[in-house]
Amino acid sequence: MDNKMNTLLEKLNLTMECKDCFNDAKLEKIIGNKEKTNYTFYIEISNTLSIENYKEFISKLRESFNTIENVNVVFNVSNQKNDLLVEYSKVALEEFSKKSAMLKLFLNNRIELEDNLKIYVDNVAELKKLEEYKLNIEEFLNRVGYSDIKIELLKREN
Repeated sequence: MDNKMNTLLEKLNLTMECKDCFNDAKLEKIIGNKEKTNYTFYIEISNTLSIENYKEFISKLRESFNTIENVNVVFNVSNQKNDLLVEYSKVALEEFSKKSAMLKLFLNNRIELEDNLKIYVDNVAELKKLEEYKLNIEEFLNRVGYSDIKIELLKREN
């Protein structure tokens, strides 16, 4: 772990389990805007974080930088764990449901990974609503280390 990453982790006061996930991590850069309302941390890491460790890390990061309006992380992951992709898509839906409560409805929908990430909906209205957030969800998945993931929205056959 590089010195900048170590300094960041010390500041966040993470559990030992979460901190251990960053043993080989490197803080590549931090980019902020002139108004200091947006910070994005770019972190190189070997493996995809578990959902629990991701949530702890992002929560403590936002807590530590609570004077900044938008705090985000972009993980550059060398060994992606595709078995976590469906769960991360649900984390994205949870995150965006803060802006649109209707997105919580999709948390229990069938989501599966084949060539693309497939999210099934019941009707055209749901399809249109989820279509509004499709790019946001793809961007979220890219930020957590799943580059080149495309989402396919499918209406279930009755």
